[in-house]
Amino acid sequence: MQLEFPGTYAPAPPAVSIVLPDDWRPLIAPGSLMAAVKQTVGSTFVANVIVTWVRESVEFRLDEAAAALDAELRAQPEAAMLEPVEAEFDGLRGVGRAAAFNQPDVGAVAQFHIMFLVPGEGLSDLVHVTSTLGGDRVDQDFPEVRQILRSVEVRPVTSTSR
Repeated sequence: MQLEFPGTYAPAPPAVSIVLPDDWRPLIAPGSLMAAVKQTVGSTFVANVIVTWVRESVEFRLDEAAAALDAELRAQPEAAMLEPVEAEFDGLRGVGRAAAFNQPDVGAVAQFHIMFLVPGEGLSDLVHVTSTLGGDRVDQDFPEVRQILRSVEVRPVTSTSR
């Protein structure tokens, strides 16, 4: 038997797409499926979006991931969280989180998270989209970040090879 990736026993991660404004550029970020940053000169912080993926068991629940993220965000210095959001995106249940906190080197930081649990055969894939903005450009960069997050599409990838 030959085990292949992607294949029946090692499926590919879900397909994810985002639409970037003209002044953003893709970036290779270790540990991510994809990432992008705003091209900014002279700012204390560069707005970014990072998409990660983790393979989970079929029993894994999106609520578990949301609870872990909530705890992580509350642990940030001077954390303030907005009300959690739950929504259906193209048939996938998603949860959203938004928080603001302070970082010593940056000052005010705002973070926006959307997580999706993509069911598969005998597994689940957790897709986590995070956008972070901070410093002196939080208010200025927020409309573009909102636009990017609204453009997120997540689709299961099916494998036909055995």
